[in-house]
Amino acid sequence: MWNGALKYGNQLGGTVLMDFDGVIFTNKRVSEHVIDRSVEWVSKTMDISKKEAVRLNRTTYKTQGHSSLIQNANIEGGLLRSYNDFVFDDHFLDQILPNCVDEGDLSHMTNLVEIANSRGLRYALCTNAPKSYCDRILSLQGFAFSDVFREDFVFSSDITEAVKPTKDFYNFVNNYLNDESTIHFLDDTSANVVVANSYQNWCPILVRDRNDIYQHLAGFRMHEQR
Repeated sequence: MWNGALKYGNQLGGTVLMDFDGVIFTNKRVSEHVIDRSVEWVSKTMDISKKEAVRLNRTTYKTQGHSSLIQNANIEGGLLRSYNDFVFDDHFLDQILPNCVDEGDLSHMTNLVEIANSRGLRYALCTNAPKSYCDRILSLQGFAFSDVFREDFVFSSDITEAVKPTKDFYNFVNNYLNDESTIHFLDDTSANVVVANSYQNWCPILVRDRNDIYQHLAGFRMHEQR
């Protein structure tokens, strides 16, 4: 496990950036839906067969997430909006989401909120998904966005107009925070963590399972976050 906390010791403070899928929300069926829709979008955008898009996905998804598919489609400008509109289309989400969220997801979300409340934390969203998708997931579990995330720090692809692990995404976040305190970054994709580690004061944590998250957050003192 890549544990950036080792650079800063056990008593942690600073800004807490949290990926959404794979960290805040870990549902296999929804992840598979995102992958399938990503493959379909890449197939159409790159004008390649679905079989070739699947092959591309298999060789890159495990290290770079669905952002690798966006990049391989030479994404720029309006293509990111096109991708988000297609993959996170309301019609498809209406079909799949209500039947996917389970007790394990709800328990995990409840744990994260309780940890945040007990330590005076508020997580900052840092995801390649659009904010509206995250809102939908949280709402299904009975949470408002502000129950979990800071409203002033929202770094989703529709706001940053970039995706991890591109430098454009991290530069946007880094410039926006413009802070010398530690930036804790929890993500389940190795390429995202590697790039984050190149930034001064960033403390990247590669999340393999939910215990990685709980273990890292357990080191925070009360009311240390900016």
